[in-house]
Amino acid sequence: MSNRKNQPSAVGASPRNPHLEACSAAENLYSERTSLYHFIFMILYRYHRQIENFLQKEACVRSRMRILDAGCGSGLVTKKLHGMAEEKHCTDMTFHGFDLTPAMLARFQTWIVNNNLQNTIEVTRANVLDLQELPQDWRDYDLVVSASMLEYIPKDQLVLALRNLAGLLRKDGSLLLFITKKNFVTQWLVGKWWKANLFEEGTIDTLLRQAGFRTIARKLFSAPYRYANYSTIALEGRFST
Repeated sequence: MSNRKNQPSAVGASPRNPHLEACSAAENLYSERTSLYHFIFMILYRYHRQIENFLQKEACVRSRMRILDAGCGSGLVTKKLHGMAEEKHCTDMTFHGFDLTPAMLARFQTWIVNNNLQNTIEVTRANVLDLQELPQDWRDYDLVVSASMLEYIPKDQLVLALRNLAGLLRKDGSLLLFITKKNFVTQWLVGKWWKANLFEEGTIDTLLRQAGFRTIARKLFSAPYRYANYSTIALEGRFST
C-alpha cells in the first residue's frame, strides 16, 4: 500500500515522467489500432509469415526449453514457436509472454483459451522497464524473444530494458531481437504512423554490449522473405563468447 505522504498534492499537477508517458502512449496507440495493426502488418506485409520462416530456419525449439515472449502482443512469436514444438514432438516446454497493452493480451488470451492451452502458455501484463511485476518463477529462460517492442522504449532507457531482459536468461541462454530498421519506408509507416523509434545497423549491437552481452550475431531472413532484411534487424545476443 502506498504512503499518502509520498503522493502528489491534489492541488498541484503531478510531476511529469517522460518514460511512463512514452509507455502509456504506446499502450494507447495499440489499444486504439489493434485491428489496423493486424491488417497492415499481418495481412498486407505478411509479418507473421516472415517470422515463421525465420524461426523455422533457426530451429529455435527443443525439448525442456523455457521461452519468454517479451512484448508478446497478440502472440505471434509464441504461436509459431509452440506450433514448431508440437511438430517436433518437443516435451516439457514452458511458454510465457508479457505485454503492456491489455487489448493485445486479450486477443492472445482468447486464442489460448480457444485452443485449450491455459496449462501450456501463460501471459501477463508487464512493462519491460519494471519487470518486478512478473511472477517470481518467470526466470531462467533458455530463450527470450522480443519482436517489435524496443521501438517504443525511450532511447535513453533501452540499455535498462535490455539488461532487464538479460536478467531473465539462464547463463547459456540467448536473446533474439527483431527491431525496425531506419529507412525511407519505415520512417513514414512505422516512425510517423506508429510513433516508433527506428534504428540503424550497429546501434543495437552497441546497446546489447552495454547490457552485458558478449556475443552478438546478425541474423538474416531467407527466401521468399529476403525483403524483410530491408526493414527489420534481427540479432541474437549471448553472454558467452
